[in-house]
Parts: sequence; structure tokens; C-alpha cells
Amino acid sequence: MATAVNDIAKINIAVIMTVFNRRDTTVASLRRLLESTSSIREKDIIIVDDGSTDGTTEAIQAAFPEIQLIAGNGSLFWGGGMVIAEKAALASTAQYILWMNDDAILAPGAIDLLMATAVRHPTEPIVVGAMADPASGKTTYSGYIKESGLFGSLKLRMIDPPQNKPVLVDTFNGNLVLVSRDRALEIGGLSTNFTHHYGDFDYGLRARRHGIPCLLVPNHLGTTSRNPATGTFRDPLSPRRARLRNLLGPKGFPVKERFAFFRRHGSYLWLPQWSGFYVYWSLRILFGK
Repeated sequence: MATAVNDIAKINIAVIMTVFNRRDTTVASLRRLLESTSSIREKDIIIVDDGSTDGTTEAIQAAFPEIQLIAGNGSLFWGGGMVIAEKAALASTAQYILWMNDDAILAPGAIDLLMATAVRHPTEPIVVGAMADPASGKTTYSGYIKESGLFGSLKLRMIDPPQNKPVLVDTFNGNLVLVSRDRALEIGGLSTNFTHHYGDFDYGLRARRHGIPCLLVPNHLGTTSRNPATGTFRDPLSPRRARLRNLLGPKGFPVKERFAFFRRHGSYLWLPQWSGFYVYWSLRILFGK
């Protein structure tokens, strides 16, 4: 049963976040979060710092002494850190869990809109907020629609946020996501199968299999730049050997993790789609750009 809208301020929300070596960005994001709503206090925020060496932990402790900080070992990345943070949130009294990236600068009222959407809807949906590039205003992270790609292969298409009312999506980026405690338990939490990529996509697709709606709310709820290609397997200026190594590395697409994702969510063509990706990028890195 939906919660009355006037009871939103009484709902306990736990914010979960993974951070690494973005001290100033992280602090700015946290300040905006706390300024944007009275529903969240410092003690409601759980952060996993995955081995930052730039003073991120110290800066958070100095500026926000009540935030719960959990030290990572440097090999958790986004997926592993969020699994730990989510478990801590579920061990608390929080009724809702808010995923948030530490580079998100929220728009005024963003959290209140997410909460109002969640409590008004009778089906207890997962609620997603889209992010825009701070310079161009174009959508950078959002919800995705599941489509049939070439020969029926799995294809996820990012959409722009609607203008007037929430729309259903099949999955989402994990930059700004609100899920109730009951729904998180029903889904089974974030998967430990995914280190960096796929954890958010997998979560949304599993939710849909459970019959849980995922709603993308209107308009952009903040700004976040796309992660740059510099230093990744997509960077044509990096040495070929480094690009091949990064392709299979934790922030690329490890073979076992991509295998697990497409086996779980792909069509009958999941095996050639999984393997074809590595063939394509290996040839492109070795002989193209």
C-alpha cells in the first residue's frame, strides 16, 4: 500500500555510495545532497571508500562527521562497493535505499521528487533519476528500454527522461536510484557477480522479472559528465597492449562477468553476442582505432 505523501518526511532513507580518489567532487556532491532535502541527514549516508589515496576519507570525516564510512581494499570498484553499502543499509532501519554516484550534482528537489513518485505509486516501484551533462545538457545516464537487436540479440537503448509524467523502463544506470527495503530484499540485492559494469543493468532486469516496475521520473534530476574514454580500451591514443589489458580488466568487461550477464539476460543468441564483442574489439584495437 502506498504511503501518504504528507508522511514522506517521516520515512527513513539510507543513501549508499562508493567513492575512490575524487575528494573534491565527492564532497561537493554530498553538500548538494544534504542541501537538497531535509529527508536525509549525515547519519543516513553510507559510503564505501575503496582505498582512496587523495584524502577522500579524511575530507568526508572532517566535513560530515556522522557519515558511516566503510574502508574498501582497493579492488571493490563500483559493484563490489555498492554490494557492501547495500548490505549495511539493509542492516539498518532504513525503509528506502537511495543509490547515488559521488559525481552527481543534484537539482533542487530531486530527492523529494523521487520519494513522492515512490510513495504515490501503488506497486512500490523502483524510481530512477536521469543525469545530464553540465555543459551540453544532454542525457548522460538514465533508464533503458529493452529492444531486439540484430538477429534478435539483446539491445538496451538509453532514453531521455520524459517531460510530464514517469515512464516505465526495463533497466537503468545506477547513478540515482531509489528502491524500497522490501523490494531490495525481494530482488535479492545487487549481484556479487559484477565488479564494475552490469551490476545496475542486472538489478533492473531482475526486478522486471519479479514484476517490479521501474519508473524514470520527468526531467533531469542533476548533472554528471560521462566517464571519459581516456586510459580505457576505447582510447585510441593508448598503447594497443594496454587497451587489450583494459578490455578484460575490472573497469572493462571481464570475460566471466560478461558471460554471466548475457547468459542470464540475453536471447537465444547470447553466446555469439558475448563472444562477438571480444572479437570485434580485439580486431579494432589491433588493426584499427
